Amino acid sequence: MSDLVKRLDIKAGVMEMGEKIAWGSDTALMRESARAIEAKDKRIAELEAAALLVVQTSGNWKLENQHADAVLKLKALLGGEG
Repeated sequence: MSDLVKRLDIKAGVMEMGEKIAWGSDTALMRESARAIEAKDKRIAELEAAALLVVQTSGNWKLENQHADAVLKLKALLGGEG
């Protein structure tokens, strides 16, 4: 579990219990999470493009039909949306 995920879980628990939190600490954590999601989305797009290039240059066009399924599986493994 990443440090960010741990901190999100802790912050959520604190807020659920109604405890006071430092002003702005929740939004700072949300912004950090948004940047992490953006970075993962970018990485998924890069890997998708690389996978397509491999398929297109492999000379095995049967693989191209399987490309969409492979991309969806890759996104799922990396925590992206399908």
